[in-house]
Amino acid sequence: HVQVDYEQAREMRSAVAKLLVLADGGKLASQVEGIQYHKHDYQQWAVVANIQTSIDQRGIAYEHFTLDGPVALLPSGTGYALVWTVPAGQVDSILNWDDATFLSELQAHFGDMAGQFVSCGKRAGFPLTLKYASPGIAQRTVLIGNASQTLHPVAGQGFNLGLRDAWELASELVRPANFVVDVGSSRLLSAFASKRQIDREGGKFFTNTLAKLFTVDSPSLQVACGLGLSILDQLSPIKRFVARRMIFGASG
Repeated sequence: HVQVDYEQAREMRSAVAKLLVLADGGKLASQVEGIQYHKHDYQQWAVVANIQTSIDQRGIAYEHFTLDGPVALLPSGTGYALVWTVPAGQVDSILNWDDATFLSELQAHFGDMAGQFVSCGKRAGFPLTLKYASPGIAQRTVLIGNASQTLHPVAGQGFNLGLRDAWELASELVRPANFVVDVGSSRLLSAFASKRQIDREGGKFFTNTLAKLFTVDSPSLQVACGLGLSILDQLSPIKRFVARRMIFGASG
């Protein structure tokens, strides 16, 4: 068994189970023997805020690639949730701008494809890193989602990858052949880790490549990347192929 000691309502309590699933983002994995994290600092921060535009959102998400990193608008309510990638050295000044300056600078940086930016909510920032656990399993312990891997937010793949982690783990636990197997056994956890390896490695490679590729200050490379995105947007079969793998993983 595995035992977790925790505090709730100022009382120390314990929980005992055959399997511990860590899905907390990675804060607790340092307490698990045998798990180590590998990190790469992108020297970028994500500034997030809720944004209202002159045109109500229509269920379309936008992502604009710039030399500073991607800027994304994700539908939220009648407006958008903004994820603005900025160089680490500029984040403090950007977070301290007044609303009018923030909206004006964002408009100049993003353009008007979503309309005019008219208001914004409270802003916050967090550093962007690639962080992944090795291995992603330990004795009676398995890591999923951001506890297993934290990716650059480009293309929004971290959430999808976490959902696939949870789905694959659940599928492994309820597999008829495993009904008589100890759910915390090394055999079951090793089978789960093996099935997730290709998808996880592919997700890390894809997002890390995108994050670096579009920030290379090379006019010819920028033109090539722009042409590639334009061609992808016009060829529906290829676009569907890419979208399915971004949603459903390596198996598509």
